[in-house]
Amino acid sequence: MYTNKRLFRKFLLVFTAERRLLQHSSLVLLKDIRLGIDGTYWLRKLLQSTVREAAPAAMGGVPFGLKAAIERDLELFRSHNIQPFFVFNGLALIRKDKPFSSEDFRPQKRANAWDAYEKGKIDQAMSGWISSGSTYQPDLLSVVFEVLHSHDIEFIRAPYSAWAQLVYLEKHSKEYIHAIYGSSELLMYDVDKVIIGMDLEKGNYTWVSKKSILQDLQVNDEQFLDICILAGFEYSSTFPPLQSDMMSFTFKGVIDMIKQYKTGFNAVQGFADHAEVIKTKYVDHYCRIRCAIKYHPILNQDNHVEPLNAENAPTDIHEFIGYRLPDEVYYYLTQCLINPQVINNLESGVLIELPPLCNGETIEYHKFLTKLLEIRVQSLNLLVGPLHQFYHSRKVVSIFWFEPNVEHPMNHQDAMKTNEWLIPQNIIQQEQKNPDASPDFGLALTSLHRFQEAHNPNLILETKDQIILSILLNLLERRRFIESNRTLTKYGRAYLDGLKQGGNRNSEELYLALELIRADILRGEAYSKTYFGSSNVGTEEEKKNISLICRVISLLKIQAKSQPWAGSLNRDLLVTNGFVKTLTKSLRNLVEMSTLNLLLTNKCTKDRKDYLDIAFSLPFLHDTNTALSIVTKSFLERTVQSKGDSAASIFISLNETFSSCLDLKSELDRAFGFWNQIFAAVKTLHSEKSLDTSRFIQFENADKWLKSVRP
Repeated sequence: MYTNKRLFRKFLLVFTAERRLLQHSSLVLLKDIRLGIDGTYWLRKLLQSTVREAAPAAMGGVPFGLKAAIERDLELFRSHNIQPFFVFNGLALIRKDKPFSSEDFRPQKRANAWDAYEKGKIDQAMSGWISSGSTYQPDLLSVVFEVLHSHDIEFIRAPYSAWAQLVYLEKHSKEYIHAIYGSSELLMYDVDKVIIGMDLEKGNYTWVSKKSILQDLQVNDEQFLDICILAGFEYSSTFPPLQSDMMSFTFKGVIDMIKQYKTGFNAVQGFADHAEVIKTKYVDHYCRIRCAIKYHPILNQDNHVEPLNAENAPTDIHEFIGYRLPDEVYYYLTQCLINPQVINNLESGVLIELPPLCNGETIEYHKFLTKLLEIRVQSLNLLVGPLHQFYHSRKVVSIFWFEPNVEHPMNHQDAMKTNEWLIPQNIIQQEQKNPDASPDFGLALTSLHRFQEAHNPNLILETKDQIILSILLNLLERRRFIESNRTLTKYGRAYLDGLKQGGNRNSEELYLALELIRADILRGEAYSKTYFGSSNVGTEEEKKNISLICRVISLLKIQAKSQPWAGSLNRDLLVTNGFVKTLTKSLRNLVEMSTLNLLLTNKCTKDRKDYLDIAFSLPFLHDTNTALSIVTKSFLERTVQSKGDSAASIFISLNETFSSCLDLKSELDRAFGFWNQIFAAVKTLHSEKSLDTSRFIQFENADKWLKSVRP
């Protein structure tokens, strides 16, 4: 299986270092310039050098030190009088290979790391988690965007690759940026030089000149592009004949091949009968990737998406980029109002489900993914509705890693239709208790009767609050918390009772809990497979109580210090985190597509400057991790084990174990307060005959037991 990527980057760096083509300069030379930064490359460097935390692979969520690391970099940019302009990747290229045709080694690395951790080999476990590549960059971008925005730093998503967008910005006559910091793959484009390394603390940077490389290699621009493609990079696997059982890859081997055959096309044609070239359809792959680089779509100064070198672009660009979307869709993507996932699913025709961090080995998780198809189909429906008729019959399927040959149809044409929720701003202001806060689920539920009366089918939503409230009400109806006649369902009434119990706090977490209760995920008994960290203290009844309570608490985010996690880890709780994460992401896609639908159907004002504020105000923006549930489990188990010890002594011990926690007692108080909200909602569900009696008894027993052990 020839799937190596980024060999070009690795070997070009070695080559340029050996030939002394890497150049080093002082950051003084970049003073007062606008520096275009490849956001993906910068974030990868930050994670590898400054952040470098293993815990996210074992706990979920984002690295605890990420925010502080970003702010440190931004302060250093300011100290050098450099104005950064970040460009992040947008939509993916269309792939022709079959899903899961390449072996994924990450699950095995994670499993090995957990085995090492269970045996007390902590360093080996940490190394394994870091090497497993489990920090998925797109999951971190909401935090990154919030930090950049709070510091007034400019950033956009490119419609597709950040590389092409950066090249366009630098080459433009208006000089939108003056230099580019990014990966060496940028040399494939029409650039003079690329900054590939920066040491902001020492005040220097490393850069390469494309002209110097071409002269040293004695190749032209087109041949250099072919060298990059055949060597293997982000979009392309290494050309199979360059790496086989008979020959190991060398950068010189690629160069010699191109010089021998003159062009990359001649080279791949020369090996057209090679077994792996036939198997991977490499000739077609090479042609598509080459065109994708030369004619990559960018957002121009008029907010219109067009290919680089548009005058020479082929007519079948959709074969390697995907079918064209309205410029309006690309614009909202570049403004970071929406993320690319649902659009990628539509363009590619497939939603590929990868295993979660726990490796997703339980029967319950497999069944849960099938249940999630309803939410995902609704998201597709909201996207497709306003688009060209071509997309209305577009086939999209979901494929799970554990059954890679089974297609689950996503019939977006059949998705549930809902009411429009178009509410005048003055009604919202009358109902809001805090006019400075964005509308939330509590406002939507408690004032439902007022919004029902105020609905105006001809209204154009103008303010951010109107848009947010419309989206929340639409979500609640789609997910059956509100009836089509605009009254509360049984789950809606349970949700409202839970919110009232908590003074309207934890509205997102409470919503997620009710979705998981409806799917029968939050329960006391073990899932089909248990792991290291499962409850083993106390009686069987106490074990079930602890398990249920901790699964509920796993929905809450912990308040922790900006440092790597100090404390124990728990794979069994990571299983619950897998449910929470995939549900959160699916719901986030749903509210984003609901927002996009409002804009595309002209239900709200489009000429606005608050797209990011809208994005940050929509729910389900951030992932959580297992930290607070781990702390809760430790407290409950120590309470059971140390019945004679005072609560104070238990807290002293826990504070020593979990030194990353800012205020452990406050966090536990918050956790148990959230449990009270959940139990209030569960009691309502039971009284409404919407929850099985055996499930209610589990919650009731756990609640009584918790009251007896809480300090």
